[in-house]
Amino acid sequence: MNPERYQQIKAILIEALDRPPETRARWLDEACGSDAALRAEVESLLASEASESFLEQRPFEAGAEATDVSGQQFGRIRLDRMIARGGMGEVYAGTDTLLQRPVAVKRMQSDLRVSAARRSAFLSEAQVLSGLKHPNICQVYDFIEDANQDLLVMELIDGQTLREILIHGRPADPIGLAIQVARGLVAAHERGIAHCDLKPENLILTPEGTVKVLDFGLASTREIIEASDPSEPSENAGDADPAVRRTEIMGTPGYLAPEQARGEPGRTAADQWSFGLVLAELLTGHRLFAADLDSRELIEQARQAKVSLPGNLPRAETALLGSLLDPDPKARPSARETLQTLESIRDRPARRWRYGLAAGLVGLIVMATGKYTLDLQNERALALAAQERAEIARAEAEELAGYMIDELYGGLRGVGRLDLLEPVAIKAADYYGRLDDGELRGGRGEQSLALIRVAEVLDMQGHLADATTAYQRALDNLIPLAEQNPDDELVQYRRALAERNLGEVLRFGGDYRNSDPHAINAIRMARTLTEGLAPGRGPDEEPTGQQRWSLLLRALYLYADSLVRQGQVPEALILLDEAEQLAVPAVEVEASLRRDLGDIQYKRCMAYYDSQQADQVVPACRASFALDEALYESNPDDVRLQRNMAAAYWMLGRALRVAGNHAQALETSTLGEQLARAIVARDPDHADSHNTVAVLLISKAQIHLAMDAEAEAEALFQEVLGITRPLMENALDHATAHNQLIALTHLGELDEARPLAREIFDSGWRRPEFLEMVATHRLIPADELVDGIN
Repeated sequence: MNPERYQQIKAILIEALDRPPETRARWLDEACGSDAALRAEVESLLASEASESFLEQRPFEAGAEATDVSGQQFGRIRLDRMIARGGMGEVYAGTDTLLQRPVAVKRMQSDLRVSAARRSAFLSEAQVLSGLKHPNICQVYDFIEDANQDLLVMELIDGQTLREILIHGRPADPIGLAIQVARGLVAAHERGIAHCDLKPENLILTPEGTVKVLDFGLASTREIIEASDPSEPSENAGDADPAVRRTEIMGTPGYLAPEQARGEPGRTAADQWSFGLVLAELLTGHRLFAADLDSRELIEQARQAKVSLPGNLPRAETALLGSLLDPDPKARPSARETLQTLESIRDRPARRWRYGLAAGLVGLIVMATGKYTLDLQNERALALAAQERAEIARAEAEELAGYMIDELYGGLRGVGRLDLLEPVAIKAADYYGRLDDGELRGGRGEQSLALIRVAEVLDMQGHLADATTAYQRALDNLIPLAEQNPDDELVQYRRALAERNLGEVLRFGGDYRNSDPHAINAIRMARTLTEGLAPGRGPDEEPTGQQRWSLLLRALYLYADSLVRQGQVPEALILLDEAEQLAVPAVEVEASLRRDLGDIQYKRCMAYYDSQQADQVVPACRASFALDEALYESNPDDVRLQRNMAAAYWMLGRALRVAGNHAQALETSTLGEQLARAIVARDPDHADSHNTVAVLLISKAQIHLAMDAEAEAEALFQEVLGITRPLMENALDHATAHNQLIALTHLGELDEARPLAREIFDSGWRRPEFLEMVATHRLIPADELVDGIN
């Protein structure tokens, strides 16, 4: 088959594919005329169209048959059965015999293999995607080359493409499907990877309801569609074919962004245009472009950005489509912004309820405060007895507690939107400040528990001083209540909860001396509440088994973390070993305790790192990493799990450095840095996110130093200072200060480092890495250092 014949077949095939199946035969009669061989070749390719998209199809040489290599093995990959065949090769269901997992294998024939430059670009992206492991992206496992073929090894996915689903019209949950696609795009785009050929054929819905985006990074290897460029004059005006000069276009007609249709390289903004077209189909069940347009017409309409938005859609959906289908790539929203908009659309009914409830609670607080104040001002006029006034105030407080605990706190925390509750919490804290201890201490501590919930919101939103005051006030009123009711387990639990939370906020602020007694009290009380219970087990009523065990595990973690920070690693490991032995069986009973187990294993990893036990640190950190990874993959949009995952990368990278595996340590730390930067992009105002980037940059710098790459290390330490200096203006915890101190010391800025070292040392921070740095660079006089440690 010569090139001219191939181009003829391809042009007819593209136009045939764009026509409804029932009209293709009549159209082929006209297009092919008396050329029976041409008609047969096109019909053969049309028959295979259901298995792979045209852009993965090229006709075989005349008379050639693809060889089925089922049963053969390439390295550890065994090809079990062919599941699809196209012009670029075949797709097999296979088995990774080493890992004993099913895989999909694309086998590309030697004469159709991609160029070295394109293979290199694809491999770079495949390496990033293979480490991503995002639930909405078909994972690339491996790329195998030999003399005869390339093998692309991927996740084997069962399900229907969105094209197959859209044949039957609008799907049941279009926004839910779109959100999953957007999550996959966010994960890839924030690592600099564009798809370049997003369309319903490349989106599969599994039987479990998960959408998978296929073929990331493969667009650069696909066939090039050739289209005449009307902006370029023909070099031979007398030719019958005016399209002498051609523009190379990669993608699928009908889903090309304007810049792609002009022959420009596809970037993430182009994916956003294509996603807009896919979203329109999901919302309406129909394509935006007319079905009777051929490929050249589709390319021309894309080039001119000629697209009409569907009518009769809600305002938010219409606005989103309008922004995605903006002709200017710079004006289109990012994948992250698109995801947030889609989630807002999805949560529209619930959000209206939450806003209404929050507004009602604000009103309740205002009315309750006003009523209480009015009662005080008109005490004599109303002639109310003291007992009656107290009962009114207590009833109002109990109603407020009910809203805080039952209606708002749990629901908003579950969807990660405690920011909606922040103004309510501030007003509630003010309200409780107006109640005297007798009014706050009533019942079984309901009002104090509501105050604890208020403090948790303040704590998580960064109001540490107000949170500390609220926790202390709640505890001050729960202590006498618990002493009066020693057998009331609910009252005892609420007091222990206040002890633990107050200890945690004090420890976060670097006040270890005052934090530790509260942690010890919480452990003691939690041991009593779990006495005689199997791990994870307990009553169904409050305090439930889950509440009791989470209280104990978290208190053990809190005290162990404080001990690690103070350099008492052996003592910390005793507590962490106990906590892990309790948590592992408890998680089998109560899955919600997995987060507590993850924190415990993470702290064990850190403790072994501080003690520089090379034989223990890597296994401990791998165990912690595996659990954090499983939790993250179960809900990759949970910001807390994202931060935990970034921290897991950090600690595993540090452990690998201690073990001398510098290359793997650098790769692991880099993956963590990429995730941390994505978190910052999502929530730029959260200081913890910026600090996470800083610790990962320090880890990379230290690895570079171990590899004698001092220039690279110095650049990273300079970047750390650019992050930590603004954070330090807000007087954050000593972990941030320690990061800045490390960077200053390595850059030789010792005069600036000394007062910072003094502040950290005086707080009680005694981590070995810190003490070694202080001693080596003489940041604190040696005699004071020895006295302070002893």
